Amino acid sequence: MSDEEELQKYMDKYWTKPSVFGSVEPFCLKFAMDPTYGGYNISKSAYQNRPDIFNLEWLSKETGIDEEEVEERIQRMIDKHLIMLVQNPNTYAMGWAIYYWLVDLKDNATEDQKQEVLDHIQNEDCTCSAMVGEGDFDFYGGNHIGNLDFLRNVIIKPIEEYPQVKDVYITPVARYLREEKVAQWRAPEGTTRKFYISDEEKEKLAEVQDYMDEKDVKIFCALNEKRPVEDMFDFDVMEEISGIDGSELKDSLKEYVEEKPLMIPLVCLNWRKLGLTKRYFVIRMYRMLPTEQKFAVADNLSEYPEWETLWQFTQSPYDFVCSAYNELTDVDELRDKLMDIEGIEEIREFDVYRATRRWTCRLDEENDFWEECVMTTDVGIDSVNELEKKMFTEREFDLEDWGE
Repeated sequence: MSDEEELQKYMDKYWTKPSVFGSVEPFCLKFAMDPTYGGYNISKSAYQNRPDIFNLEWLSKETGIDEEEVEERIQRMIDKHLIMLVQNPNTYAMGWAIYYWLVDLKDNATEDQKQEVLDHIQNEDCTCSAMVGEGDFDFYGGNHIGNLDFLRNVIIKPIEEYPQVKDVYITPVARYLREEKVAQWRAPEGTTRKFYISDEEKEKLAEVQDYMDEKDVKIFCALNEKRPVEDMFDFDVMEEISGIDGSELKDSLKEYVEEKPLMIPLVCLNWRKLGLTKRYFVIRMYRMLPTEQKFAVADNLSEYPEWETLWQFTQSPYDFVCSAYNELTDVDELRDKLMDIEGIEEIREFDVYRATRRWTCRLDEENDFWEECVMTTDVGIDSVNELEKKMFTEREFDLEDWGE
């Protein structure tokens, strides 16, 4: 095979060719306007009071726990803010790129000054997810964006203007491989939606905190198990809640979750409440390593069940980020495994003890904002098209006002 024929062939084994840039695919308008998708959102929004939207019969068989007890335990975990059902949309196919950023405060920054930056990040509705930590970095946040001016003017510049901020590093996510231990769209072929957790982690999760026992952990893991949508949800209950035919809902979700996939429903832990922390490894590889080799490293890392998050960057000072729970894994052993990988130049680390938001959902339950979701977008906000104006929320800012 000639050099020209080999050019970027390694990208063909992924569902979409990895790139930081988002593209609006032809089927997205149908997806956005589909009433069954709206019906799913209505049902999902009711899960706090209707845990029976989950397929309790399947969960009972999977865990060996009586169906009624499964429902009671899910309701308790929801009421105690221990778990949260989220829908992770395939941003890359909907016109968004995923841009994350690392914030390093000055060495002499006080706790009050750190809190000042934290409050800004917590209250910025345009920020999709953000972590707070200590070590080589202090914050790690990200946005789904369609416009680089939006990232620069609305997100990065206000953070850089704080005098206690030393550096902000932008880390565009080219491969979104895993989050909350669930494989995402740019994981190796055939693994998307797979839930990764070792037996040792399951045992330790039940031991290191007082909110969830072994049965709760079993149910949590079963909720995230990769399976057909009819085993995930009870479509009779969804029909009752949404008023849309359950068979239509099932057919649409099979297309959007299993076939495309355009969205990944998953259940995440309130790990902060459980007293868990996460060690983040930010990895730099040698600049001139072929991209194909870096992709191979990411594929290799994706085989580790311990990683909670795994992303690959592009056009960034760093190449990967991966995280694991300090209390559930041996992070020293994981570091040693990373250092054995050929081509790694530098590893920086920080421990995350809090998240401000996940998938736009606020997590600060101490302020009574648990799971309050403000979904913002910069795609279409300056459009003259009437349909786009209806589809996208108006914002208080406008592109033409973003002067220097």
